[in-house]
Amino acid sequence: MHLRKSLTELENCDWGEPGYPSNRVVSCHQMRCKPVGELTDSEMRMAIGQQLSLPILIPIALGRLTTDPLIEGDFYEGDLLRVVLAAKSGFCAIHSDLWRRAHQVGVEALIKSNQMDDSWKEAIQPSISETFKVFLERVPK
Repeated sequence: MHLRKSLTELENCDWGEPGYPSNRVVSCHQMRCKPVGELTDSEMRMAIGQQLSLPILIPIALGRLTTDPLIEGDFYEGDLLRVVLAAKSGFCAIHSDLWRRAHQVGVEALIKSNQMDDSWKEAIQPSISETFKVFLERVPK
C-alpha cells in the first residue's frame, strides 16, 4: 500500500467539489485528498463508518488497532474498532484475511476492556461486545 498517496489517487477517482455543504460531506471530500498514512483516527472512523474505501482503509485501521485495540477516533475509546467490526457484511465475506485480523483485534479489545473504568464498561463495552457478536456471525465461508 502506498501510504503517501491519497484515496483519490489510489482509487483513481476524483470526487470533485462537495455537492452538499454538510460538515461530514465536506470532511469526507477533504480527507480523500490527504495521503492515507496521514489520516487521523477520527477520519478513519468517519470514513469506515460511512463504508468508504474499505479495502484501503480497513487494513490501515487494523494496523493501528493491533497496537491499541481501543483507539479513540473522537467519540470514545474503541470507536474505531467498532466501525471496523460493523463494516459491510459482504466486505468480510470477500476479505477473509481481514476478517481474521479484525477477529484477533476484537478479542484483544475485549480482554483490554476489562481493565477500563466502570463508567466505560457500563456505557461503551456493551455496544462493542454486541458489535463483535454480530461480527462473529459473519464469519467468511
